Amino acid sequence: MSNRWGALMKRRTLAEYLDISEQAVERQVNAGTLPAPILFAGRAHWRKDAVDAALARLSGEGEIPEHVRKLQAKYGQAA
Repeated sequence: MSNRWGALMKRRTLAEYLDISEQAVERQVNAGTLPAPILFAGRAHWRKDAVDAALARLSGEGEIPEHVRKLQAKYGQAA
């Protein structure tokens, strides 16, 4: 059985992986919630392991980034 999600994903694939729009991917990258892409073969790609690590931090696993702490404080969520 092959793994549907490769180590690197283009924006469209990442959007599908996260079940969000491509525009939402861009917004989340600009907000610092998702990692920036890397250039590979002349195109922007996201590392799946970096995306998964960012999602783990958002769900409370590991260190919570300062910008997320500020948002949590603003919206009354536990940090």
